Amino acid sequence: QTCALPIYMDFLDDEDKMRDYFKLTKDEFLKSYSYLKEEDYDATTKALQVSKLSILKELLEQTEHNIACYSDNYLCSKPKKQYVKQWSKETRKAEVIKSMIKDEKERNKNISEAERREM
Repeated sequence: QTCALPIYMDFLDDEDKMRDYFKLTKDEFLKSYSYLKEEDYDATTKALQVSKLSILKELLEQTEHNIACYSDNYLCSKPKKQYVKQWSKETRKAEVIKSMIKDEKERNKNISEAERREM
């Protein structure tokens, strides 16, 4: 006999629910959609966190592309003379985005560990 765990679904594709998700508190939302379980709400929250990480990674990729364009060499270790200001700004931006990605991964890891403890 196998024990099937319940599957909870996010509601990212439901425009009305997502509008309310951002507008209402968690308790208000769950009262408003009484047929949904807290786990459905949490699944949506988790899916949004993954999306946040994806957005940060995409932003980093674009920023690194900009650095390459402003760089004087393939190592991206120094700027072209006419792009020193832009290269410096994009290099600093990449550092900040990398830090944000690290923080978000740590946050997701902590959420996952907390979920496992609750099981």
